[in-house]
Amino acid sequence: FNKSMNLKNDKNEPRILTDAINSNSNLVNLINEKNLETLNLKLFGKNYVFLQNTDFHSNENAHQWHRDLSTKDGKILEKNNKEFKIIKYAIYLKVKNSAFFLVKNSHKKNNNSEIFGKDLYNMKKNNFFDILNYSKARSGDLIRIIPDPGDLIGFDYRMLHSASNINSDRIPDEKVLQQPKKVMWPTFGKRNFYTDCIYQYVRFIRKDFGIQSYKNSKTLNFFTENNLLPDTYETLSKKHLKWCQNNLMYAKEFDELLYENINSEKILNYRKKLIEIYSKNDKYSLQKIKQSNYLK
Repeated sequence: FNKSMNLKNDKNEPRILTDAINSNSNLVNLINEKNLETLNLKLFGKNYVFLQNTDFHSNENAHQWHRDLSTKDGKILEKNNKEFKIIKYAIYLKVKNSAFFLVKNSHKKNNNSEIFGKDLYNMKKNNFFDILNYSKARSGDLIRIIPDPGDLIGFDYRMLHSASNINSDRIPDEKVLQQPKKVMWPTFGKRNFYTDCIYQYVRFIRKDFGIQSYKNSKTLNFFTENNLLPDTYETLSKKHLKWCQNNLMYAKEFDELLYENINSEKILNYRKKLIEIYSKNDKYSLQKIKQSNYLK
């Protein structure tokens, strides 16, 4: 983790790396981990795939309520569709004074969707935690998990969630000093049309993620031999992308770039713009390097 994140000291500054699996060929050992495989077999059966957008977060808290996959209005994607089955894991290597929050059943019903986009740190001011039965965290609408190092949380990719530092009363508090926090976020899905749609989304629509084909033959061979590649791996699929355009929330500018050649002027100018943005915050230093690699 430290090597992938280029962490050379103990500073508690935030840092993010998308498509981390491409940064180090040894990371396939994580995807092949036996306990993780046992969970995936239980959740998906034998036929499941690995979604490449594995994020590594260091000292990072996404304290705005969000869904990693959302409809254009912030509500549930593919409500009541049992075939839509994608699970994201949070694997905690280091953590202290931090909590992870989920809104119960928010992948099945639109209750509490009005909190989408709101900052968790600001919500204690309007009795939000009373509304969501915070004092009964696990029995109410709000699930609060306070993880320890070595813990793993798995959740539906569509669920409303957020994370924050917490004080001694276990209440979100932005004034709490950031403690070392290292988390890996791999994602898996049942092999079907919808999972391939999401692969197409992270691989081809979201140019800002900077996801590339597997550059290391050891990595590619592993995913091929273990039947973990999406069916549309590296194949632009208009059918799947059309579903994304009709259903998913994302910035409109990505549509203009979707079918552009990788070296087109539009794409190169977009990457230059990202590099300029990422240069303003060291949190995105690794993202800056990834975008810069495209320009070489």
